Amino acid sequence: MTLEEIKMAIQEGKHSPSDVFAPTVLTSDPFIKEHVEEKINNAKGYQIRKVQEFETKVAALETEKKALQGELASSKTSIIKTKAREAFETVLSERPKLKEDVRLVKFIRKSFDKSFAPVDEAKVKDELNKFVDGQVVEFAELIGDVKDAVDKGGKTDAEKAAEAIAQAAEEKRDKANLLDPKNNELIPAV
Repeated sequence: MTLEEIKMAIQEGKHSPSDVFAPTVLTSDPFIKEHVEEKINNAKGYQIRKVQEFETKVAALETEKKALQGELASSKTSIIKTKAREAFETVLSERPKLKEDVRLVKFIRKSFDKSFAPVDEAKVKDELNKFVDGQVVEFAELIGDVKDAVDKGGKTDAEKAAEAIAQAAEEKRDKANLLDPKNNELIPAV
């Protein structure tokens, strides 16, 4: 019997290759091995591509998440600042002595705009009260008694504040000069 006759007999009998040969014989065939390895490699490649796509999507979503968290944080900060501004006006109106000194109120408002940064929404009013108290003390240190508008020398509070700021800056410059023997222990006094 020739190979062609065997092929015809298998086809006429409608037999599959697994009916005729053992599985070990079929899997050891180089054609079948190559075909199976190609299918496995295709599946691995597909899986690798899907993992890479997934990782790319995860990275994009992480970036978007960080951006949204940043926006959320800035929104919360804006909300807290807005509520702080409203509470600030309330705190100022609750203190009638502040209304008597317009310059003090202007000083506190400028300081509020420049330096007040509330952290916790629940504690805004407490932070504002501490802030206003601190600004009143700072104003008093710069200008003197809050109630005195003009001292005996005829200087206004603004002039005294400017002089105090200039004097403090000059003292700071003097202390920062390390070439001066007074300010540097390593230089002997002559």
